[in-house]
Amino acid sequence: DKLKVVRWRQLARAIWTLWTAFFHDPTTCLKAWSLFLLTVSFTILEIGAVLKVTFEVKDMNNALHNHKQEEFWNAIKFLLLLCVICGPLIYLHIYAAGALKLEWRRHLTKKLSNRYISSSQAFYRLKMQHAHVDNPDQRIAQDIDSF
Repeated sequence: DKLKVVRWRQLARAIWTLWTAFFHDPTTCLKAWSLFLLTVSFTILEIGAVLKVTFEVKDMNNALHNHKQEEFWNAIKFLLLLCVICGPLIYLHIYAAGALKLEWRRHLTKKLSNRYISSSQAFYRLKMQHAHVDNPDQRIAQDIDSF
């Protein structure tokens, strides 16, 4: 049980280290924060839209049940308008989240590649100590993709 706590702390510390490096690096700071805040804003807007749709569907069902044709069609018109407005917002959200992910991958790839090919020459030592290691650069790319 104590071992799990230690592992969670190590994981949290590693994530915090990568997070702060990405969001405080002068080369990625502005773009990272902009895309992050844009993604969070779109998420909040989508939640608000879903709540509004829920209430409109309730009103539409009540109007249908009470045989109020005008209220029913007003609810339908509003739902269609909401779909027209929210459709592009959803795609912008997907774009912003994808751009954030791409920027994150660029940053991690650059950081890990620089550490791999640094003055400590880790890539030479890795090849000498572990001859079975194949394509470490490909492993870095796969690890970054899963992270």
